[in-house]
Amino acid sequence: MTFNGLKAQSKDGDLFYCIQADPAQNSSPEDQIQSIHEQRRSILKQVSDPDLKLVQENWFLSPEAGECFTSFEDVPSVQASRTFLIQPPCEVDGIHVALQLQFQKGRIQEASPTSSSVDPCSATTQVLIDSQGHTHIRISNILPDTPGGGEQAFSELFEVALKKLDELGANFSHVVRTWLYLRHMERDYDDLNSARRKFFEREGIRVHPASTGIGAGALDPAKDGILSLYAIIPASDSIKVETLHSSTFNEAKEYGAFFSRGMGVHSRQSYLYLSGTAAVDQAGHSVGGECLETQAQRMFENVRGLLSFAGAGPEQVVQMTTYLKDRKDRDTYLQILKGEGLHERPHTLVEGEVCRPELLCEIELIAIV
Repeated sequence: MTFNGLKAQSKDGDLFYCIQADPAQNSSPEDQIQSIHEQRRSILKQVSDPDLKLVQENWFLSPEAGECFTSFEDVPSVQASRTFLIQPPCEVDGIHVALQLQFQKGRIQEASPTSSSVDPCSATTQVLIDSQGHTHIRISNILPDTPGGGEQAFSELFEVALKKLDELGANFSHVVRTWLYLRHMERDYDDLNSARRKFFEREGIRVHPASTGIGAGALDPAKDGILSLYAIIPASDSIKVETLHSSTFNEAKEYGAFFSRGMGVHSRQSYLYLSGTAAVDQAGHSVGGECLETQAQRMFENVRGLLSFAGAGPEQVVQMTTYLKDRKDRDTYLQILKGEGLHERPHTLVEGEVCRPELLCEIELIAIV
C-alpha cells in the first residue's frame, strides 16, 4: 500500500513522513482513521533498516474523528511517543485525520510499556533512544490532573514533565523543544505564560527551549492543556545546542513569553527546530492587519532569517506544520507555500487558534543541514 503524503530523509537516515486521509476514497471519520492506520502499518513494513526506530507520532483529528478515536490498536514492538490532538486537518475538503511520523536511527533504551491497545485520552507516552552515543528523550501527551484551564493546571504540566524527566535521568535544562496545546487559546495563553515563567525562574532555566503554543484540544474533554517535549542528554562535547536568532523579529522573552525562536542541535548534522513563528516584527508587534497574504509573507521572512542563521534554506526542511486560524484561507496559503519553494516538503496543514487574536497563521518546522 502506498501512503498519501510526503516524506524526507536526512543524510544520517532519519525519516520524516506527513500523511493524511483521502476523503475521495474514505469519507467518514471512522474510515479515514482506518485508512491512516493502514498507511502507518505499510510504512512500518517498508522501513527495512532495523536501526531506524519510530520515535514520534503526531495525530491530528477533527472533532468528529476525535469522538470515534476511542482506542489505538498498536503494531507489536512499536514504542513511539505519541500526541493526540483535536486540531482539524484542512488541506482538502472533507479531511478528518492527518499523521506525522518521525524515525530516528539508534537503540531504544526505555519506552512506554508496549500494549496492543492504548487509551489515547489519557496515555502519556515516552521513548528514550541512544543515537550516536547521545540520549534523546521524547515525552508526549502530558496532561494536568486539574480539569479545565488556569495557571494551576498549566503549572501541573511542567511539574509532571519534570518528574518524568527526573525518572529518566534528565532535567528541564536538557529540553530543546516543547509543544503546548490549549483548548482555549485566547482565554488561557496569559496563564500559560505565567506558569511557564514561574517554573523556568524557579528551576533556573536560562536557555529557553524552542516552543509552540497553539490552539488544540485533548481527547479528554475535561483537560484544557497538553504538553509534549524533546530533550537531549549529550554524552560528550561532540554535540552542541545553540539558540537560533533572526534580525527580522525580536526575542519572545521581550514580551513575556519564555521561549526561544528556535534551537539548533549540531553534531554530524545540524537539526534545526523552529518554534511556532508568525507575522511579528522587530518590536514584537503583529503585522499584516487582516490580510493573510501579508502576514504569511512576514512569517516566512522570519522563518528564512532563522534558517539562514544556521546556514539552511527551504531545501533542508524535513517537516512542517502550519496552523491556520480559518480554513477559508487554505487555498491562498497553499499558493504562498508554493511560492516559498516548500510545497513539496512534508507538511501538515491544520486549523488552530493562534496566540494572538489578530494573527491568522503560524508555522513550525524542522530542518536538517
